[in-house]
Amino acid sequence: MSATPNAIAPGMAPNLESHPAVDLPAVSRVSRCVDLKSVRLSELTVSGSPRKGSDLVPIWKHTCELTERSPSSLEVTFRFDFAGRSGEEVVATALIKYVLCYELTAAQAFTDADLPHFVFANGTYHAWPFVRQLLFDLTAHLGFPPFTLPVFLFNPKPPAPKTQPAAATPEPPPELAAEKPAD
Repeated sequence: MSATPNAIAPGMAPNLESHPAVDLPAVSRVSRCVDLKSVRLSELTVSGSPRKGSDLVPIWKHTCELTERSPSSLEVTFRFDFAGRSGEEVVATALIKYVLCYELTAAQAFTDADLPHFVFANGTYHAWPFVRQLLFDLTAHLGFPPFTLPVFLFNPKPPAPKTQPAAATPEPPPELAAEKPAD
C-alpha cells in the first residue's frame, strides 16, 4: 500500500502528503500476532546546497512495502523521500529507507487482506520517529535550520455500515393461533 507515486511532484504543496485510508481493526488483528524485533537503516542518500539565510520549504512522501514474509516473520521496508526548496529551487534532498522486522508470535488470526493496512500503519508508526531525528540532524548538518517532521496523522477507513438483522416473524400469541382440527 503506497502513499503516493515514487517521485516528488514539482510544485507539490509543502507539508502535505496524501495517504491511503487505514483499516484500524485490520491493523489490530495483525498487531496482536507480532512483536517488533528490529529497525535498521538500510539506505541513505543526501545532498544539499545551502543558501545564506535560506529556510527550507519541505516536501515529502513515504511508502511502506511488505518485502519479505515467512511463517515466522514479516519484513517491512519504509521509504521516505524528502526535498527542501528555497524559493523555486530544490536545495536539499534525502532518500531514507528503514527495514522493520516483525516476529510472528501467535497463531495467525488475520487475513492476507489485513496485511497492507498493517504494513502501512505500523511501518509508518515505527519508522517515523527515526526519520524525524535523522532529518533534524541532516538538515542542521547541511547548514539549514533543523527540520522537525510533524506528527503523522492516519486517515482511518470509515467503519462499514451496520446492517439491521432481518426481522423475525413473531409467533402469534396462543389465543390467536389457529386451532388444529380434531383427528
